[in-house]
Order: sequence, then C-alpha cells, then structure tokens
Amino acid sequence: MTPASPAPAPSVHWRAAEFSGYRTGALDISLTARRIISVPTQLGCRIGCTFCVSGEGPLVRNLTSAEILHLAEEALRAAPPDGRPLELSFTGEGEPAMNWRQAAAVCEALLCISPDFDSVRYCFSGLGADRLLAKLDGGPFPTRLQLSLHAARQHVRDGLVGNSAPLPSIFAALELHEDRFTSIELNVVLQDGVNDSDEDLAALARWGSPAWPILLNPLLRDGAEVPGSRAEHIERGLRAAGRMVLRYREIGARISRGGIYPLMAARRR
Repeated sequence: MTPASPAPAPSVHWRAAEFSGYRTGALDISLTARRIISVPTQLGCRIGCTFCVSGEGPLVRNLTSAEILHLAEEALRAAPPDGRPLELSFTGEGEPAMNWRQAAAVCEALLCISPDFDSVRYCFSGLGADRLLAKLDGGPFPTRLQLSLHAARQHVRDGLVGNSAPLPSIFAALELHEDRFTSIELNVVLQDGVNDSDEDLAALARWGSPAWPILLNPLLRDGAEVPGSRAEHIERGLRAAGRMVLRYREIGARISRGGIYPLMAARRR
C-alpha cells in the first residue's frame, strides 16, 4: 500500500478524456477515508432515464477495457494515491451490464494501476436482469451493486427509466444473485410530484430486502442540485418501516455547483 499521508478535504474533480471524437471523462470523488473513481462504460446510453443528462442522447458505442483503464490511470496521474483505499465505480455514463466483458477485464487489471484499489461498484438499470446480472464481475475485489430503482411502483418507474425489466423480474434476479455482491443498494432520485407520494413511499418501504440500503439522492442540474421537498418525510417514513437510508447530499451538490454534471454525458467534439 502507498504510505498514508494526511487526507485532504472532500472534493470532486472531473478528469476529462476524448475517444472517437467524443469528450467524456471520469469523476474523481475524494472522501476523508477513501477515494472513488467513477468511470463510464459506454459513450452515450440506451436506458433513457428521463431525468439523466444522458437520457436523450443515443448510444454511440461501448468503451474498451483499455479506454476505461486509461480514465482510471489519468485520474491517478492527476492526483496520485495517498494511502486511502480506492474504489473503482462503474457509475458513469452507460449501462455496465451491456459491456460486462470489458468491465470485467478492467477489474482484473486494476492492481496493475495501483495496489490501493480494494473494491468495485457497479450500477445496474435492471435491463436484462434475468440474463445480465450474473455477468457483473468484480474480479478479485469485493463488489457492491447499486440498482437504479427510482420508484417501486411499476407505472411510476416506467415513466422514469425508459428501458428496463419489470420490477418482479429485477427482484427475482437480485435474490438469485445476491451472494455475488457484498451489498445491494437501491438508488432513488427524488423528484417533486413524480416519485415522492405517500403511495410511492409505501411501495418503496416494501420493495426488496430490509438488508438493502436505500440511497436518497437529489436531482442534479447544471449549477445547482434540486433536493426533493419531501425528502425528509420520505426518509422518516422509510426509517419508521425499518429500512436503512443513506443520503449523499454533499457529493451531489459539488457535482452540480461545480458545473460537472453536463460533462458526464459524452459530447461530440
């Protein structure tokens, strides 16, 4: 391991790159106790989430393992490891399950970049859950899964996540493959009047396993994040129902206020 040095204050930096005439990059999230390198797996995205910066653009192509590794290497070149554990997070643009072979190859090569890598995280839209969830492979690393749930009522989720599997199919796949992951987290971006009703709260409290934490995140925009006006109410209701709840307000604020959010979708040069 790299000798430890005093940890810097939490920060978020964009590490830009260009592939095939498209500008993209990695998100370098520096926390007190660890550092997260969030990388894309595709140029563009076909999932079509209505609230996402990539929601309206086409899928251009998959990134290669060499390109994804280059993004991680550039992040570490810009700010060398300082002894904190590193996590590679496939939470940038694209659906990692649609590029699982290249993502798995990246995980196998991570220790060649830095011995400080100690974990991997995958985001997952639910698309092809019965076939693709089992393909997500963190190689030698403990691997977390973050499901882009956003709503636990099917008709509400259908209006938010354009291309996914039915919720019962996703739940069945998660139960079947739960032992592949050190944790499963349910990501919910709260939006006023869209997925924050008491009916949404009740459905969310019931969905999945009580062992799966629910991440409540603000809607990101260019210049300012948009926290849900009922976020506190939703959090209290979930906790009262026995669910674990996490909030990542500071990171979302830094991404929005720092003008990073628009950069997270591939753009033709």
